[in-house]
Amino acid sequence: MSPEKSQEESPEEDTERTERKPMVKDAFKDISIYFTKEEWAEMGDWEKTRYRNVKRNYNALITIGLRATRPAFMCHRRQAIKLQVDDTEDSDEEWTPRQQ
Repeated sequence: MSPEKSQEESPEEDTERTERKPMVKDAFKDISIYFTKEEWAEMGDWEKTRYRNVKRNYNALITIGLRATRPAFMCHRRQAIKLQVDDTEDSDEEWTPRQQ
């Protein structure tokens, strides 16, 4: 390993990193309904890659006609939204204690 070789590799690595950034933003648009921006910012690169791959694999299975259960992270967000809707429909004023 000569110092010249490592210097030659550095610019290539930098261009690869800049090329990957738009892909991450595009992937975030696709997964943004499942995670908040704060959750996404706290995730490591390996975790982001894992979730993108899981979603891609799930979509591939569905596309070829196989039945697959939805990954847990894809279900979690929808349940939270559904719970919020249920809470708004219920009101404390309508609640009455059970008769014993």
